[in-house]
Amino acid sequence: MIANFIFHFIFAIFAVWAGVAWFILHNRYQSLRENLIPSLCLQNINITQNRSLFIRAIRTLEQELFHSFKIKFSIDINSFNTKKESHTLLLSLSSLINPKSLGQEIFFEYNHQILSANEFIKSITSQNKLKKIHISYKENTENSKFNWLVENINV
Repeated sequence: MIANFIFHFIFAIFAVWAGVAWFILHNRYQSLRENLIPSLCLQNINITQNRSLFIRAIRTLEQELFHSFKIKFSIDINSFNTKKESHTLLLSLSSLINPKSLGQEIFFEYNHQILSANEFIKSITSQNKLKKIHISYKENTENSKFNWLVENINV
């Protein structure tokens, strides 16, 4: 009888823990779908008309990158006021979560080196003392490439 009680007590604790974990993950991915994915799916979005949508998408992307790499990311919103289409810039930056998701090559200028997305991810994950990263768009003469300027901010 005591063994039965202990078994059910441990099972109940595990069930509550699993339910809370599922709820947290579900809310996180639900907010990602609500804020980031719609802005990436829009083809003719303009930052001057949909600024609040872009700000929410950028903040959600910053949170998702923080959860992925345990490093605070700060994305320059003024980078999206360039001549390039804003949604393609946001899509290129969101490829940090999944580098194979975008067909075009994306480059990050980090520590005076130009790195691809995979090399950049390896570089920031290998550094233990990195606290915060600031990312801004860097104009490039070639139309097919995205260049992002990355700076360390250790506060």
